Amino acid sequence: MSPQDDRYSDISSIEYDDGVIDHNFLANQKNTKVDIERGNGATSEGFFSKFFQEYNDNQLLKRIAQHEAEELKVFIAQKLFKVDGILCDEETRLAMIGRSINAMNSNQEDVTLELHYGRDMANWLRERLFPAFAECSTVLKTAAKNFDMLRRVDPLCNWFYQPPEISGLVASRIKRFVDDMGSKVKWSFLIDPGNLSCHLTEFTSEYRRLELMTANGLSPEEIAQAAFNMNYLSKARSKTVPCIDHSRVKLTDTPVIPENASKALDTIFNDDDMGDESGIAYGTDDFIHASYVRGGPLLNTFICSQAPMENTVYDFWRMVYQEKSKLIIMLCEAVDPSSLGPLGKLAPTSYCPYYWPRYEGDCVVHGNITIRNKRVDATVDPLFNVSYLEVTKDDEAPLLVEHWQWDWQYMGDAHWPFRILRKARLSSSPTIVQCLDGCTRSGALVTIETVLSHFLRGTPMDDNVVLLSSAFVRLQRKLAIGSSLHYLFIYRAVLQWVSPYVSSMTQRVSLGLSWRSYGFTAKFDDMVKLDSQSIRPF
Repeated sequence: MSPQDDRYSDISSIEYDDGVIDHNFLANQKNTKVDIERGNGATSEGFFSKFFQEYNDNQLLKRIAQHEAEELKVFIAQKLFKVDGILCDEETRLAMIGRSINAMNSNQEDVTLELHYGRDMANWLRERLFPAFAECSTVLKTAAKNFDMLRRVDPLCNWFYQPPEISGLVASRIKRFVDDMGSKVKWSFLIDPGNLSCHLTEFTSEYRRLELMTANGLSPEEIAQAAFNMNYLSKARSKTVPCIDHSRVKLTDTPVIPENASKALDTIFNDDDMGDESGIAYGTDDFIHASYVRGGPLLNTFICSQAPMENTVYDFWRMVYQEKSKLIIMLCEAVDPSSLGPLGKLAPTSYCPYYWPRYEGDCVVHGNITIRNKRVDATVDPLFNVSYLEVTKDDEAPLLVEHWQWDWQYMGDAHWPFRILRKARLSSSPTIVQCLDGCTRSGALVTIETVLSHFLRGTPMDDNVVLLSSAFVRLQRKLAIGSSLHYLFIYRAVLQWVSPYVSSMTQRVSLGLSWRSYGFTAKFDDMVKLDSQSIRPF
C-alpha cells in the first residue's frame, strides 16, 4: 500500500495535527471552566475591518447563546414529557394513586418505583402527580444542571473561544460543510406542480455511492472475514452481516464455560443448519461480533457491537472487562425471553435479552464475571435510562460501567446525539455502541462523531466530509449506516450543531434553519413521518 493510499485506510495509525485538542485539554477531566482567550487578531487591520469583525463575532455569539437556550428548552421539555409518559402508564398511575391514599401506611410502591427508575425519578413522579408539587421545580433545576454537565470541558462547545489562528481553521471546515450541503439541496416545480419544492436526491445518490465505494475495489485484507465464517452460525444474528477480520475485537482471555453452553447451539439451530457430521469442532473462543472504529479524526475509540444473544452474553461482558469500557450506549430495546414463550425459542436472533441486571441491587453472574446494579437513574437524560454497574472478574479490581439504554427508532429528534457523544468524547476508554445488528444505528451515531471530530481536527481531505466519514466507519464496521434515511439523519444531526454558525440567509433558508416549513429540514421531516409508519427491526 502506497503512503498516499495509507492516508485513507482505516488500518492506518496516522494522527492529524490538532490545534484544539492537546494533552493539557485531555488531562482536564473536571467540570471546571476552561480559560481560553479569544485574542485580538492582527494589528495591521484597519478600523472598519476590526469593526465589522467585532460585529460579526458579536452576532455569532448571540446565535450561539440562542442556540444553547433552545437546546436547553428542548432538554427540559423532553424530561417533563418523560415524567408524564411514565405517569401515563396505567399500573404506575394506579400505584401512585394508591400511595397518595395511604401515604402514611405503606412504602411498597415507593420501593417498586425506585427499583425501576431510581430514587430521583421516583421523587419526580410524586412531585408531578401531587398538585402541591406540580410545578416540578426540582425537575427543572436538575435538568439545567445535567444539561450543562461536561459542556465546559467539551471542545465542541468551546472551539470559538480559541485564538483566531485555531478557531479560523475550525470555522473554515464548518463553512465548507455548509457550502457543500447547501449545494446538494435542489428545488423543482415538478414534485408539487405550481409550487417550488425541494428534494434530496443528491443525498440519496451519495448514499448509493457510499455502498458502491465500500463494496468494490477493496483489498483482500480489507474484506477478509475468516473468523466470522468460523462462528456466524452460533454467534451472529445474520450471516449477511459479516464482521471483518482486521478490525474485529478479539477476546484474549480463557473463558469459563457455563454448564449449559453445550446446549446453546441446539437451542438456536437445528441439526440441518449445523452440519456437524464432520466431527470438526465449530467456533472459536476469541470471537465476538464487534468491531473497533478508531483513528483518523476521532478523539476516542468506539466499539460497534451487535446486541448479545442469550448464548453470547458472557462473551459480551468478557469484551467489556477486557477493554475496560466505562460507557455502553444501547440503541435498541431489550426483552425478557421468558415473556416471549415459544416465540423466543423459535427466533432467538430477533430480540435482545436483558443482559444486564435491570433493577438497583440486582446481581447476575455469567461465567467468572459478576455484574451488580449499584444504581438506576432515569433523570440524567430525557431519553436514556442509565444503570450504574459494577463488573468484577475473579479476584481482579472491579470495573464501574455506565449503561445508557434507549430504543432509537424515531429519527425526527436531532438533539440527542450530542449529549451522549459528549460523554464518549471525553472518555478515557473505548465506548461500546450497541444496537441489534451493531451496524445500522450504531454506525450512524459513530459517523456523526467522526464528522464532528473532523471539524475540530481536520483530515487530509476536507471535501464531502459526510461521505468520507461514512466510508471511514464502514471500512471498519461492515454495513454500518444501513439505510439512506440513517444517512440523511447524519446530515440532519450535524446541521443541528452547525446551525448557529450559518450566517448566510440564502443558506439558512435552503437548509431550513430560518423556516422549518422549507428546505432540507422540512423535506427530511416529511421523510421521517413516512418512515415512522413502518417500524424498522434495527
